[in-house]
Amino acid sequence: MHSQLISLLFVLLALGCGGSDSEKATEPPELEIDADGDGDGDGDGDGDDDGDGNADGDGDGILKSEDCDDEDPDIGAISMDADCDGVTTSNDCNDDDSSLLELGDCDGDGVSTSEDCDDTDPSTYPGAPDTIDGIDHDCDGYDGTYCVGDYIWYSDGVIGCEYIEGNLDLNGAAHSEWWRIQGVYSIGGNLKITSTGFRNLSGLDQLTSVGGDLVVKRNPDLASLNSLISMETIGGNIVIENNETLENLDGLDNLLTTSETNLDVVTNPALTNLNALGRMNALGNLTVYDNPSLTDLDGLGDLTSAADLVISHNVSLTSLEGLSKLTSAADLVISHNVSLTSLEGLSKLTSVGNVRIGSNESLISLAGLEQLTSVDNLEIWDSSLTALSGLSSLHTIQGILRISGPTSFQTLAGLESLVSIEGRVDFESTDLETLTGLESLTSISGSLRIDGNNSLLNLNGLESLRSIGADLTLGRTADSGGNDALLNLDGLSALETVGGEIEIGSNSDLTSIDGLYGLTDLGGEVSMYHNTTLCQSDIDALISYWESLELPVALGSSYGNADC
Repeated sequence: MHSQLISLLFVLLALGCGGSDSEKATEPPELEIDADGDGDGDGDGDGDDDGDGNADGDGDGILKSEDCDDEDPDIGAISMDADCDGVTTSNDCNDDDSSLLELGDCDGDGVSTSEDCDDTDPSTYPGAPDTIDGIDHDCDGYDGTYCVGDYIWYSDGVIGCEYIEGNLDLNGAAHSEWWRIQGVYSIGGNLKITSTGFRNLSGLDQLTSVGGDLVVKRNPDLASLNSLISMETIGGNIVIENNETLENLDGLDNLLTTSETNLDVVTNPALTNLNALGRMNALGNLTVYDNPSLTDLDGLGDLTSAADLVISHNVSLTSLEGLSKLTSAADLVISHNVSLTSLEGLSKLTSVGNVRIGSNESLISLAGLEQLTSVDNLEIWDSSLTALSGLSSLHTIQGILRISGPTSFQTLAGLESLVSIEGRVDFESTDLETLTGLESLTSISGSLRIDGNNSLLNLNGLESLRSIGADLTLGRTADSGGNDALLNLDGLSALETVGGEIEIGSNSDLTSIDGLYGLTDLGGEVSMYHNTTLCQSDIDALISYWESLELPVALGSSYGNADC
């Protein structure tokens, strides 16, 4: 029997290997086997033929690997219910444990999990009482009570506010009302403490920031700002003005400012120092004005830059040493500080726009300004200065040079490096006797006006001046007199160009105008009048000479000169 089966097998094999091509083509196709019965033949049971076993079995749009139950289309994704207990993540007190099925309010504070910013703390929910303790209890994004809008001290709404969105106005508040503002932590707008009866600012002892201006003004009984010691930032300007009993600014010790912050310290009769301002290294405008008890600026020791710097009418101020780190200022005004003896505190100042110095009765020197090489405008008036030696490095003035009297210096010694003035030059009502000190000056782009200088003998010092871009005025104008002691114009002997008019009037001792014979370019009318010792014939001779050079001479006023 065994041998027969083997023989039959060989026969079948032989039949399979034989036959024609046509016979092979008509043989039936081999059938695939679907072992898992899902119709795709890959054996993974998921109904697709990729072999990964991750199809969407219940047709709910969620793959098997991401579905809590891929046989029930009503049960969602794991991403929405991590423990697949049927309670969505936002409402599940513990979405890592399917045995905990508490729904809606985990901490029992009456607010659903989805609306509670901390559903593990029953004291934290929208509308909860909120104090500053490091926790945002009322879910408003702030640690404390947030009050929308602007507030006035007598409004009941301000009581309990810790964050004020807008302004807080304390105008007219009595000292007994300080409790109304107690606990304020931050003010988004301006804080105005004006015309109050406050003796101190006790109610603001938690204040850390003001988004707008801080104005402390007209508070006759305010003796201290100490309660502002927690304040660190300010978004606007600071005004400390007309507080009769305020002796210092202690309380502002931690306040940081920027180059956008203007600081005004004005008319505080008892203020003796600015020591609390030590953290301020940059300011916009700084004005220290009319503080009669202020003796120094030492509290500004870290200040490196300011826009407009005005130090004025501080009658006890003796020194600017407190500005020893200041390197730049757009405008520098030092005036009417009658006890000020030195500018040495400005020795690091290298960049200044406008410089205005005057009426400092005890100041005899500009020593301290040696680093300045260029300024926009320079004005010195009513000065007790004996010389301008502190300006020895100055070589360019971009705008105006104006010196007006009375002055205690008789020459311009100290300006020997000055080469160019891009604006106008005015010497008016000074005590100058000569202009020596300007020997390096070659051009003035604007006008040159010299009038009302009754001690001026000559124009020596201008021997290098070649051109004046606008008018040349020597003597009377609409608002000033002549130069009564001026004898001649020889200092202008190198002058070649006057771009505007020439006016020489009311110089009673002037006898010679020979210094103008070097002119080869005239831009305007020529007027010479009321020079009572200047011969009219000398004027006529000069005009004739210019005409011989074919210069466009336009003769203006010519009267009141000597008939000789």
